[in-house]
Amino acid sequence: MLNDGVPVEGGQRPVGPVGHREVRAARWWSPVSARVRPRAAPGGYQPELDGLRAVAVIAVWVHHATLVAPALYPHTMPHGIYLSAGVQLFFALSGFLIYSPFVQAHLTGGPSPSLATYARRRITRIYPAYLVAFLALWALGWIVVDGGWHLFADLTLTQLYWPHGGENGIVPAWTLCVEVSFYAFVPLWAVLVRRAA
Repeated sequence: MLNDGVPVEGGQRPVGPVGHREVRAARWWSPVSARVRPRAAPGGYQPELDGLRAVAVIAVWVHHATLVAPALYPHTMPHGIYLSAGVQLFFALSGFLIYSPFVQAHLTGGPSPSLATYARRRITRIYPAYLVAFLALWALGWIVVDGGWHLFADLTLTQLYWPHGGENGIVPAWTLCVEVSFYAFVPLWAVLVRRAA
């Protein structure tokens, strides 16, 4: 069987006889799959997803506006209440972006992302800003924290795993708790998938 001399990264694949193993590899690692595979910018940012982020932001904003603005309430109910799905869209985008480097390493046979770098980036993405906001609001008396265990849970973003934990501290931080749980789960899942494959 002859291949077609299709250009690939780093040059052009030579035209010539190809065995069955090379045909299977060519199907899997074809230039077409390389072109359609998302190319993440340094740091994992993918600008083509900004439109989806905007949709999610607008959906969450309208949902909350529906709940707190009496003038909007009669005009947006019952539809506005369902726009809380914007939060799930954020979770899906986060899952895609967080897991993508592990998938790419798995598909290319390359090394998995450094767990130390992964953990450092995940921690610095959430905790510094969250801790400043939490401590400032607590010092101002704008949030309530019941007891030492609740304070520990709020500071570590594990409040969803304690009885009535979601009722203390910054209540919308439940979404960050979900994110942190996902951050902890993804590397473990990536290792299991890679070993199973």
